[in-house]
Formats: sequence, C-alpha cells, structure tokens
Amino acid sequence: MSMTQSQWSSFAKTLNTIWHYHGGCHVGRVVSPDRKALGVDRLRIADDSTLSESPGTNPQATIMMMGRYMGVKILREIGQDSWHMKKKI
Repeated sequence: MSMTQSQWSSFAKTLNTIWHYHGGCHVGRVVSPDRKALGVDRLRIADDSTLSESPGTNPQATIMMMGRYMGVKILREIGQDSWHMKKKI
C-alpha cells in the first residue's frame, strides 16, 4: 500500500508511544544544550527526557550512547581523559 505525502504528514504528526516516553526535560528551559541542569550546579541530565524527538525505535542504544558521550565529555572538561585513552597497549 502506498501513502500520499499528506497521509505521511498526518501519520507523523499523530504518531505517539506510551512505551518509551521522552522529552519531558525541555532543552533551553530545564537544561542547557550541553545538558547542564539550569539553576543547579554540577548536575547534568543525560537521558531520554532531553530528547525532543523519538529515535524511532526502542531508545536503549541511543540513551546508552548519550550516557557514554556525556561521561567522556565531563572527564575532558575536568582535565581527564577516559581510562581507555590512557591505557597503553
């Protein structure tokens, strides 16, 4: 079955999931773009509550990647590299 552009647009606007809720922590209002909690020192929000759009599938891999990325970013900001970067082979 083929869908028209209008049907796709309607589908995309109404698509919703109750199983993988996300987007409750608005970037710009609650957290900064680098995921620092506004008004709270030394707190970052690195989970799917900061996603403005669904990754389209189960978000587990996306959230794990976000956590890893933020961890490395924080270590670099405080002047340390992650352990695997220092490991000598």
